[in-house]
Amino acid sequence: MSYYRHIYHIVFRTYKNDYAINEEHEKELYSFIWGYCQNNGHYLHRIGGMPDHLHILVELKPDISVSDFVQVVKQSSSRMLKNNPNFPLFRGWQKSFGSFSYCKSELETVKRYIMNQKKHHKQKTFIEEMKNLFDENRILYDEFIENNI
Repeated sequence: MSYYRHIYHIVFRTYKNDYAINEEHEKELYSFIWGYCQNNGHYLHRIGGMPDHLHILVELKPDISVSDFVQVVKQSSSRMLKNNPNFPLFRGWQKSFGSFSYCKSELETVKRYIMNQKKHHKQKTFIEEMKNLFDENRILYDEFIENNI
């Protein structure tokens, strides 16, 4: 018997940081990603974001890598959004993404963080947010990263 718990906080942006995920219809995107997770045995703890980026807190099955999960979510959601008249400004997702692992005891804190994105971004830019996440996870942050997230 194998035991696992792989919990990831994943963040990615729209292509060229377009403000393409409008608040009025964002739940369509969230429901789409929730459905993918449910149909594939992953547990979506929380999803949220802003018009130019998305946060996903997900528990992945061990048979998929984070990068494969992100690739499938980006590709399938991109097709859905491009064919949905409620997202006329959506052109795609940026190639890069951030992924941070957490333990079960940190779940509620990360859930609240994602839930409060709109309030949080009244005081911090996306770049400031990512710098904080990188610092918390001891990832070196430099200009190359800033130009690619």
